[in-house]
Amino acid sequence: MLNEGMLLARATAAVRQHQQEVSWHKLLPRCRKKPGLRVYLDGNGQICGVETVADLSPFRMYEKDPGKSFPVLKLRTIFASDSVPKSVSGVVSCLQSQLRLASASGWNDDMFKKLEDALHREAAVLEGLLTNPNQETEALLALCQRARKVDVRQFPLALAAWLNTEASRGNINVTKKPFSTLLIRKRNIGQFPPGVYVQFEPDLKESFPLPAFHERSLTELNRRLHVRDHPSDANQPSCVIDGLRDAFGGPLQGYKESFPPIRLPKHLGDVRLFAKAKAVNCLRRYSLIEAEAFPVGRESRQQIKDAFDWAFDPTHSKGEKRWRFEGKIWRILPVSGVGTPLLVCYVDEPQNETVPDLGDFFFGLRAEDAAAISDRTYEAKAKDVMQTLDGIASRFPDAGVRVFLLTKIGKSRTQVELSKRIEIETLKAAADTWQAGSENVPTILLPKPQQTPFPEQVVDLLNTSWTMSSTVSKKVHNFKSGDGIRLLLASGKDKLVMEALTKTVKNAYPFFTKWREEWKEGKFTERQKTRRRGEDASDNERAWRLIRRGVPTLGILLLKLNHTKDSYMSDTPYQIGQLLALVDELHYEYCQKVREGAIASQLLGNAMMRIAYDNPQRALQTLYLRLMSYLNWAKTRRDKPWAYWPIRKLGDELRQASFPMPPSEASRAQLLLGYLAKYQSTPSASETGQSLEVGNHQTGGQMP
Repeated sequence: MLNEGMLLARATAAVRQHQQEVSWHKLLPRCRKKPGLRVYLDGNGQICGVETVADLSPFRMYEKDPGKSFPVLKLRTIFASDSVPKSVSGVVSCLQSQLRLASASGWNDDMFKKLEDALHREAAVLEGLLTNPNQETEALLALCQRARKVDVRQFPLALAAWLNTEASRGNINVTKKPFSTLLIRKRNIGQFPPGVYVQFEPDLKESFPLPAFHERSLTELNRRLHVRDHPSDANQPSCVIDGLRDAFGGPLQGYKESFPPIRLPKHLGDVRLFAKAKAVNCLRRYSLIEAEAFPVGRESRQQIKDAFDWAFDPTHSKGEKRWRFEGKIWRILPVSGVGTPLLVCYVDEPQNETVPDLGDFFFGLRAEDAAAISDRTYEAKAKDVMQTLDGIASRFPDAGVRVFLLTKIGKSRTQVELSKRIEIETLKAAADTWQAGSENVPTILLPKPQQTPFPEQVVDLLNTSWTMSSTVSKKVHNFKSGDGIRLLLASGKDKLVMEALTKTVKNAYPFFTKWREEWKEGKFTERQKTRRRGEDASDNERAWRLIRRGVPTLGILLLKLNHTKDSYMSDTPYQIGQLLALVDELHYEYCQKVREGAIASQLLGNAMMRIAYDNPQRALQTLYLRLMSYLNWAKTRRDKPWAYWPIRKLGDELRQASFPMPPSEASRAQLLLGYLAKYQSTPSASETGQSLEVGNHQTGGQMP
């Protein structure tokens, strides 16, 4: 992950400098996306005001040790009671009785110790950094001085008393969060009681140029933290440090310090960049462990941290948190195995300042609602991204696209599953082939629009199996995230293409055979009533994804194996599929005319499809034996069924055909496409005197 981070840092240096991004110190992490309270302190360290904060994530805090931060820290629930009233008056009465006891019953000595460390020790460290204050740090310095005056043992009670007074006056509702979470909880709630984040500020009545928590104040504090680090480098032994470089060619100073945490977007949380603890037994075999295993100086670490902070930086607009580069530089992919995969992709040219939508190009649009979906979604996005890449390549001929995939496999463990550099011309050619492959299929009797899948959407189709007669879906993990990108770039010689075709046919063949047999409107819109172990309730959504994307996926994989539509439509497997579809139509018309609309439980061609999967020759032999009665019936009718002549024609041609045994996966895919395709032919005048076009009479024509 260090190598990928440094590559990202070097490739985005120009755009980050142009945007004047702040290089935040590792001791100033961003606050979590949580609501909280803002507590105002007067000159004596007493509470003089409290207000709610909807979201603390736009701000930062000083945190040297986990859980001991300033001026934002987490306070656990103050009081513990056997029962928690639900009305405001009941809560106020309960608080008054708790306050009379003068004891924070929900706290233990460890909680008081953490509060003391934050308000006294960490505030003292910041106070030392803020000597010679300016306008940016005047309020922050005053806050540090006041925090050191706070009586830690009495602070929780003083805060509860203030909130109780405000609740008695009707100014706040203590039954609502965050007040209810902070004030009172049930006694037996477990080892880790809930809590609320609290931000401290000096009294509003005093006139400071800027609030203590202002971005300019934190930026100045950040500058002073960086300045503080560099004098310490002078104390290092010159014979060891001077002239030496780290693994990335940067200064070696600070290489034994701990790595700064990186905050991944959304729910992925924090992760450490590198660690090889000497206490782990399996690492004792190596002579170089911890910092010596891969020395990275402070400057290189900061570059990596800055790059990740910039790529995963959220913006805040009208109280909403938005991710600036989601869909451009990164996307979170669906879980396919262990851990949550994070795709990172960018143009690796340091002077480039254009950021194309590569994340969306590889995975798909972020809002796939009904109004946004069309049959040309992939084509439109690919055209936009490729035009942007063309512009970049015209200015920077050596530019390429760098892709890597991070998977968080534990609370603080992350591994790189894919790391690849793609030439722009290679990516353009792969995108064109992908788009041409989606059109490498005949006209299909399936609901429109048929959609070209985005590369990583194919992984979802490959990891969905169907049980219970293809009506219940089940998630499997045969393919992993990143295989969609590998498929995009793969050729027919790659083993992955054949594996993907095998799995697609295995999933699609029984599903579409069942669909052709028993489709009725609303059949796949009904969810399975009873959930079984290992089954998923989103069968309807997955069924429609396969219906709309399954056939284009088969076309893409067949094209990569050099099976073009113009050639395979005249091959034996495809013709067998066409014949069996025509037999279904003849059998269907027979049931309508002879059996007075009583349709057979399984049409003849559909039954033969299941046999043809393993043995097409046996399927045809069985078909000829059972088909004669229906052909004889059609032959005696004056108005012969429209499928009669095509069946005779194809049947005669296939009698002399040869069949490879066992059939290949490509042959099975062609067989399925022939079965689903619309039959078109121009017979001689002696047959019908008009053009034949076979529609899906079983489903009432083309599906809406």
